Amino acid sequence: PHCNEIIAFRNSFHGRTYGSASVTEKRHVQPYFGPYIEGVHFATFNDLNSVKALVSDKTAAIIVEPVQGEGGLTPAEPAFIKGLRKLCDEKNICLIFDEVQAGFGRLGTLNAYESFKVEPDIAAWAKGMGSGFPVGAMAAKRKFGSAIVVGTHGTTYGGNPLACAVVSTVVKQMLKRGFLSNVKKVSKVMFEGLAQLQRESNKITEIKGKGLMIGVDTNTKCGDLLLALQKNGLMATKAGNNTLRLTPPLILKEEQAHEALSIIGKTLKEMD
Repeated sequence: PHCNEIIAFRNSFHGRTYGSASVTEKRHVQPYFGPYIEGVHFATFNDLNSVKALVSDKTAAIIVEPVQGEGGLTPAEPAFIKGLRKLCDEKNICLIFDEVQAGFGRLGTLNAYESFKVEPDIAAWAKGMGSGFPVGAMAAKRKFGSAIVVGTHGTTYGGNPLACAVVSTVVKQMLKRGFLSNVKKVSKVMFEGLAQLQRESNKITEIKGKGLMIGVDTNTKCGDLLLALQKNGLMATKAGNNTLRLTPPLILKEEQAHEALSIIGKTLKEMD
């Protein structure tokens, strides 16, 4: 009972329900959800020392996104994730991965944590898990999951047959030969192509992300860029302060990736 504090990260986003909003550092722009859960502390993403400085005998859990989505598509460094795992093991702290955006094939592995070769104690998934169907799930190692028994917590429609059938079908498709390797292959095409565009254009300032969860920082207003891209036939979204978010379908083909890169290059030239 005395362990009732959680460490989350700056620029994080975990959702809009009471608990998830409480561990979201962007909560200062979500004033309507307060007052928030007490005992939440925010460390600097990819800075293990800033996490260690916040750990105390009251720390129950650390929650992290493998790639910060709303925070600007910033990927966690492998050494940072491994450092969190080691720290949690040493201090008997629960390590939670929020894989809602990065999980289910988005990074080229079924689960995002597999790409870091680190297992969390608890993981949460949604979005790609249903590939358009509204569904979410969490799983926990027995050490932590055993704290919840039948009847202590649940949802009215949790585990409904339709949702389970959808997820089962999605998993079968993703585990088919060549599916996840295609994500990695097309990701390589995208990152190499964007790097070439950066060399050709003075508008791209940084390329970041992992797998098919890609962020492009530019020195132009992202809103204007999005409208121009849409006019030229490419749909994209914004993340963070001014990051172009590219999260294409996992079934994207190489020729389609090249087409997208061509549109981005053309649009950047038109905005000169």
